Amino acid sequence: MSKSSRWISSTAFFIAVTVLALAALPAAAQTGQEQGWQFELTPYAWFAGMSGEIGAGPNEAHASASFSNIARNLDSAFMAHFEARNGRWGFFVDPFYINLGESVRTPYGFKLAIKAKELIVGFQGSYRVYEKGGNAFDVLFGGRYNDLKTDLTPSGVPLPSHHFAKDWVDPIVGFRARFALGDRWAFGLRGDIGGFSAGSKLAWDAIARFDILASKAVSFNFGYGLISTDYESGSGASQFLYDVRMDGPFVGVAFHF
Repeated sequence: MSKSSRWISSTAFFIAVTVLALAALPAAAQTGQEQGWQFELTPYAWFAGMSGEIGAGPNEAHASASFSNIARNLDSAFMAHFEARNGRWGFFVDPFYINLGESVRTPYGFKLAIKAKELIVGFQGSYRVYEKGGNAFDVLFGGRYNDLKTDLTPSGVPLPSHHFAKDWVDPIVGFRARFALGDRWAFGLRGDIGGFSAGSKLAWDAIARFDILASKAVSFNFGYGLISTDYESGSGASQFLYDVRMDGPFVGVAFHF
């Protein structure tokens, strides 16, 4: 079975299990639902560092960089969360894009321009199992797309440029919980796990955040996020390894409409 077939089968299985489990829940747990579509758009800044193992072919190295090191080589970045919900059902999309550039002098005396781009897009459906008094619990199901691109361009020597690209999709399942802390404050937890060797061997994500309601249309949030991806493909000269964890604090502003 191909990787894409395994991903489709895994995703269908987890969606089916989730829906069957939810169908068995008592109606008393499903209260306080608002009808009609509700939307939320949250641009945010994630001050993340990274660490882990990266390898291509027989070469493998430990990679570690603090947020300050990443920021010095940052060309552009985009991070946002978009969510839509109608009653118990909803979906959200989490795009994360970062473009890094650096010029280094090699031990052989020539310079090497390095461009690295990473795109991560989470897309998940949600089902609200419980909602009452500002508290809520959702189950999540979907996937996460990963795309890595690297360009190496030597200067001053007759050597060719090298381009590397790798992308894959991880099926994921998870949960999200929200706890009201008065009229304007709330605390939230979100976690998911996936990969299951259909994409990554193992991928997981965890977020803890506080929300402050400024008005019906605007709220502010801050917290800490972590994403870990253990992906490996190929063998020998074509082997690729990406076992990396990114984590750090974040701040954002949410627009509700």
